[in-house]
Amino acid sequence: MISLSDKSEPTFVYPVEFIDGVCIGFNKNEFEAETKGLHGKYVFRLSKHSVNRSTKQNRVQWWYFTEIAKETGHTPSQIKGMCQVKFLLREEVNKVTGEVIPYILETSKLDTIQHNTFMEEVRIWAKEFFNITLQIPNNFE
Repeated sequence: MISLSDKSEPTFVYPVEFIDGVCIGFNKNEFEAETKGLHGKYVFRLSKHSVNRSTKQNRVQWWYFTEIAKETGHTPSQIKGMCQVKFLLREEVNKVTGEVIPYILETSKLDTIQHNTFMEEVRIWAKEFFNITLQIPNNFE
């Protein structure tokens, strides 16, 4: 499978599975056919497959933001923005100029593990900063 990166350089993505250290599902012939015309040095990266946050996680997130908003006089969107700045602010260095460019991760791009961490940070912040206890819902279907 071929997809294009932001730089319009080819990025090759091959979903595979490992069972007891053995790679399952890699098609060597397909790989060689797709990379036939390449020249130069490349880096292979192997990363664990993750799933974007679930719709249930999204509902819980907005429930948290709404509960905090009710107690603080802010809107849920304002609370979300505060939490993104506090917990999802990142920096990237411009490789040409050296300038540090801040950016905020989008909650919709978080995987389920990252989102669980984000929600735990929100719960702790709500308790410490506003004295609001947010429960972890048992059933939020």
